[in-house]
Amino acid sequence: FRFYGRIAKAPNLHETATLEAIKNNVDGLERISGERIWVELKQILEGNFAGELATTIVDLGIGPYIGLPANPNVEELSIVWKRSGSNKLHAITLLSALLRNQDDVIKLHSRLKLSAYERDLAMFVVEHRPPKIHSKPLLPYQQLLVKSKSKASDVTNWVIEVLKYNNSPHLEEFQNWELPKFPVSGNMLKETGVE
Repeated sequence: FRFYGRIAKAPNLHETATLEAIKNNVDGLERISGERIWVELKQILEGNFAGELATTIVDLGIGPYIGLPANPNVEELSIVWKRSGSNKLHAITLLSALLRNQDDVIKLHSRLKLSAYERDLAMFVVEHRPPKIHSKPLLPYQQLLVKSKSKASDVTNWVIEVLKYNNSPHLEEFQNWELPKFPVSGNMLKETGVE
């Protein structure tokens, strides 16, 4: 699938014999390390026809062998892939569309051995992907960043991925927004005699 994404001219011109061979030998993936599978899968999901190739992978029954749930959310994947348009999604963001809840993220992580950043990004996307309706559309996302205990740069990237996931018209506005700094520092307090 990785090479298909690199050389094919259209998303669904697979040779039937190749797909049959994959389907008949899919159980061999049980013997492949999760880390190796993730390296290949990541390249597929960041390449051409990623959404269509992910759907084909699920259709062939590969999902359970690579950590996906038995009934992945293919409809959500299709919607996200179509609406993401020119927004280049992180591989784990696109893969998160197939996951229904955070338990699915944990199972995927236990099979693929994702990095901590990728695991947390998947958890964040699954939790915050439903659109947040507010009179000030960016405020809920800004509040996520302000209230988070995680590293601000990571949370900023995670919010950007959620906005890309939803093809938000406010993506650029959020990218240009700077987190305000608290106007009082510990050094200022020390200078005034506060211990």
